[in-house]
Amino acid sequence: TGGYPAEYGRATGGIINAVSKSGTNDLMIAGHLNWEPAEFASNAPDTYRDRNGTDKRDNFSAVIEAGGPVIRDRLFAYGLIEFRDVRNEHSSIADGARYIDRDTSPIWGVKVDAYPLDNHHLEFTYFDTGTERVRTTLAYDGATDTVGDEISETRYRAGGVSYIGRYTGNLADWFTISGAYGVSEERSDYRTSNNRNYVRDELTGVVISDQKLPDITSPYSTRREFYRFDADLYFSIAGDHHVRFGMDHENNRLEKVS
Repeated sequence: TGGYPAEYGRATGGIINAVSKSGTNDLMIAGHLNWEPAEFASNAPDTYRDRNGTDKRDNFSAVIEAGGPVIRDRLFAYGLIEFRDVRNEHSSIADGARYIDRDTSPIWGVKVDAYPLDNHHLEFTYFDTGTERVRTTLAYDGATDTVGDEISETRYRAGGVSYIGRYTGNLADWFTISGAYGVSEERSDYRTSNNRNYVRDELTGVVISDQKLPDITSPYSTRREFYRFDADLYFSIAGDHHVRFGMDHENNRLEKVS
């Protein structure tokens, strides 16, 4: 009753459909640069909680992609890697802290396509979106706009590895089958040099101890494993018809620390 075909599985609120590139008989290499300098960004007005005028956001990424034939007409490969340097700084009057976040983790993926026989297609896709963001927390006096000594260093990890293999066979003009198996993993956790909460002066909001982050979402990890089979049947009886059927199975696991 969700308004979309059953072939999309057990989604209850919507579907994200991602399409990846593949290699071809033509060799291609490309590069892309993206830069968002802090000097060109405007800031929001200060509030009683945050000194937004001191925010800095400097994001840079370099993407390299390449694709082409390994065996002409039969085996192709495509790969992409994004080198990143994302730096954000923010001063919180309420927390009495200056946060400096930096993420230099690359993101990458590969796609391999094989055609061992005519009308038979094997695909394998692998990508890693795992990142680690390092947060340096400094003491901050909102009354004087003064940054003090380092309070802590915390490393946030997010994302993970996904891979999927798929086979498609055109057995006849009127009959096609396909099967797929895949695993997707994601994590969200952190490591910090001190897990205690802040102690602040209630009037000024200034940190008066060498303590750390006030609140962090519970760490968790997830793993989704699935396999599926589909078939497409085409026939002409009192008109042209297309019947699609199949089955899918998945195992989902969540590990969370409260």
